[in-house]
This record gives sequence, structure tokens and C-alpha cells, in this order.
Amino acid sequence: MRTAAVILAGGASRRMGVDKLALPRCRTEDGTILAHVVQTAGAVAQDVHVAAAPSHTGQTEALKSLPIELGTRIQVHADLAPQRGPLAALQQVWAQVQESEAVFLVAGDLPGVAPQVLQTCRDRLRVLGESWDGVLVRREGKVQPLLGCYRFRCKGAFVQTYREGHARLLPALQRLRLAEIDSVLQGWPQWWTRPVHTKEEYQTWLEACTEVYT
Repeated sequence: MRTAAVILAGGASRRMGVDKLALPRCRTEDGTILAHVVQTAGAVAQDVHVAAAPSHTGQTEALKSLPIELGTRIQVHADLAPQRGPLAALQQVWAQVQESEAVFLVAGDLPGVAPQVLQTCRDRLRVLGESWDGVLVRREGKVQPLLGCYRFRCKGAFVQTYREGHARLLPALQRLRLAEIDSVLQGWPQWWTRPVHTKEEYQTWLEACTEVYT
């Protein structure tokens, strides 16, 4: 299954107070949170597209030089509507994706995301067959639209929903037939699927990263 990835990295980080995606991923290693997400996606997708806020587009060359699977391409696109919600960025960048069988959609603020999460979603989608549009992760009882694998054809639902004036993803998801994978039932470490939004969450992650992930 040829797969691309779209990473949304255009948020304003208001709750964090600083550009969280540019923060060091871990105390004991180099690289930012965003670089880790890009590298993780690059381990399982042939093409990686990053919808980046203007503050992130300067990282273009650094992201392109990350050690990833041979043949994987990384492209960084300036988010032309950074204050208009995820749907605006998604429909803009998805239009740049060359036709693939499936597309990973990943939030840029997942410092501990692991390739196994994306692989599991893709494998489940393959098994379910063509009648299903995607497989999303369920974390803490909530479906995560920005952590899953969608069929390429879902672009139409996102574009149409945006044209109708919506900014959030939920109205687009209601057009699709989606399955879920529960992170708890999978036995995944919580940080494989947990984002950071605040300084307190980031400090909690840094402690977990030092103790468990390094």
C-alpha cells in the first residue's frame, strides 16, 4: 500500500506560550518535537508533507536532511491560512499529495509518537477493505482525527467540507466511514499517542522521555 503522510504543524501554541514544535524533543538528544514527528512519518510513508506555520518553514532544509527511509521525500508547505483551523491547512496540503492508496494524517505535537501506531492503522485499513475510508486512533475515550490513516479519496470530503465554510474536522469526518483502534487495548505506552499542549504537559513528557524513551 503506497502511503503518503500529511503533518499539521501550523498551530499558534497559545496554551504553551512558545512555539512548542520547535522545542527540544528530549533532554538527552538533539532534534525538535516536529523533527521527531516528521522522522516517524518518514519511516512508514513514501512522501511526507508538512503544513507549517511561517515560523517552521525555516526548518525546511533541516527537516529534509533527517535520516529516514531511503527514497522517502519530505516537502514543507507554508500554511497560507494559519488562523483558520486545521481543515484549511489540510485541504491545501492534501492537494499537493501525489495519488497514493492511503494518507497518514498526524498532528505535529506528538513528541513520543511511534511508527507502530501508524503501521497498525494502515494494516487495519488494508484488512478492512475498500468500503472503509480510514482508521483513527482512540485515546482516553476520544477519537483522534489527527492520528490515523485515511484513503486518498478522502480528500474530496475535506475539500467539500471546507468549501461549505467549516473550519473544524468533525463535519468532514461525518461524511466518512471510519474505524477506530483503541490505544489502551493495544497496550501502547501513553506517549505514543499523547500530544503536548501546555508547559506542564511538556515537563511531564521530558521526565517520561528521560526515564523510558531514551
